[in-house]
Amino acid sequence: MTTQIPSGGRFYTDSNGRQTLLRRRDFRPTWTLDVSEPVAGNYYPINSHIYVTDSEQNAGAVVALVNDRSQGGTSLKDGQIELMVRQFNFNLCAFISFFFVLFYLLFERRFTVACCMMVIFFLMNQQNSD
Repeated sequence: MTTQIPSGGRFYTDSNGRQTLLRRRDFRPTWTLDVSEPVAGNYYPINSHIYVTDSEQNAGAVVALVNDRSQGGTSLKDGQIELMVRQFNFNLCAFISFFFVLFYLLFERRFTVACCMMVIFFLMNQQNSD
């Protein structure tokens, strides 16, 4: 979510749903930060809310985002709120499940069924690569 609010690199996140903490982009209060990971170093856990506000407090502009589950969040640019979205890869899940079943069949010495599964898997991958 992007807005025109001049937040000055400051944004607020909740601390386990109990209190709100001021976060400053590329800043740590107890040591001098050497920014080697500008994106990952500015993500914080978001349990209930994140918001940006006008850094000068003149207009009192606030944009807040309330979430229903724990996520990672940041404000990489002034006036911007970004949340990590969990993506589920069904192809990877199917691939892992296939090999779990395959190893189970080999362990149980059901070689014929396991060989048939490997042939089917090989043929499916040949079709997908074309």
